[in-house]
Amino acid sequence: MMKMRRWRVVVFGAVAMISVLTTTFGVAQEVDHETNAKWCATAYADPDRRIGACTWLLNSGDLREEYYPTTYYNRGNAYLQGGQCDRAIRDFGEAIRLKPEARTYNNRGLGYHAKGQFDLAVRDLDEAISLRPNKASTYYFRGMVNQDRGQFDLAIRDYDDAIRLNPDYSMAYYNRGVAYSIKGQSDLAIWDYSEAIRLKPDDGEAYYNRGVEFSTKSQYARAIHDYDQAIRLKPDEARGYNSLAWLLATAPSAPIWDGERAISLARRAVSLSNLSAELDTLAAAYARAGQFFDAVATQERAIVELRSEGGTDDAIADVQSRLSLYRAGKPYQQEAK
Repeated sequence: MMKMRRWRVVVFGAVAMISVLTTTFGVAQEVDHETNAKWCATAYADPDRRIGACTWLLNSGDLREEYYPTTYYNRGNAYLQGGQCDRAIRDFGEAIRLKPEARTYNNRGLGYHAKGQFDLAVRDLDEAISLRPNKASTYYFRGMVNQDRGQFDLAIRDYDDAIRLNPDYSMAYYNRGVAYSIKGQSDLAIWDYSEAIRLKPDDGEAYYNRGVEFSTKSQYARAIHDYDQAIRLKPDEARGYNSLAWLLATAPSAPIWDGERAISLARRAVSLSNLSAELDTLAAAYARAGQFFDAVATQERAIVELRSEGGTDDAIADVQSRLSLYRAGKPYQQEAK
C-alpha cells in the first residue's frame, strides 16, 4: 500500500500569496491627498489602510483623470491581499475599462483563480500574456490555474515558458515537478524538484515530494535523506514524519526497517495530525517493533477514524487486512516493486 501523496501547488507571486483572511472596509485616518496617495500605492501595507486611502482618493473629487485606473488597480490589490475577491475583481474590471493593462488582467485572473473560476482566470491571463508576452510570472500563474483544473500538459507548457524567461524561477520548477508527479513521470519530477532545491535550499516541500518519488522508485536511502530534510525544514508538519515512519516500518527491504525510530516518528505525526493515515502508520511501526498489542489497539482506532472520515470500502478493507496481520503477530510489509 502506497501512502496517499499530498502535493501542494505553490502560489506565491506578484501580489503576494493570496491570503484567506477576512477584512473590514477600511477608512483612512489621514485626510490629506498626499498621505492617502502614498498609502494607496504602498504594496503589502495593511489592506484596510490601503482600501481606505484608495477609497478616499476615488471619492475626493480632486483625483486627476489619468490616476483613476491606477487607483482602482491599487485598491483591487488591497482587496485581493485581504481575501475580498469579488471586490477586487470589480475594481480590476473598472481599471481595465478605463485603461486595459497586462498587470490588471493578470491580477484579475488571480482573483478568479482564488474563487475557483478557472476558465475566467485563464481568459484574463491569456489577455495579460498577449499584452505582455515576456513576463515569466504570468505564464507561471496560468500554469497554476491549468494545474488546478487538471490540464497538466498545458500547465507544464506554461511552466516551460516561465522557466525559459526566468531560468532561476524555483517555484516554476517545483510546480512543474508536481505536474510531472501527478502524471507519473518520476524522473522528470525528480529533476525539477532537484532544481527547485538547488535554487532554494530551504524548500521543504520540494524535499518531501522528491522523497516520495525516490520511494516510488525504491531508492530508499535517498527517500530517507529527503524526508529527514523535509522534517528539519518543516518540523511542525505531520506528513514528513508520517511518510518516513511508514517507509521504516513497511519497506520491502529488511535493511531499511527501524521499528523503534518508526514509532518515534509516527507518534510525532499523530501528535500533529491525529487522522487515520497517521494512526495506520503508528500501528505498522508498533508491529515492526514486535509490539503487537499496541499495533492492534492503534489499528482499531485507525479504522474508527477512517470511517468517520468517510473512507471508501476499499480503503477500510485495506486497513482491516493489516489489522488481521497484527492479530496474527505479523508485521505489514510492502511488496517489492
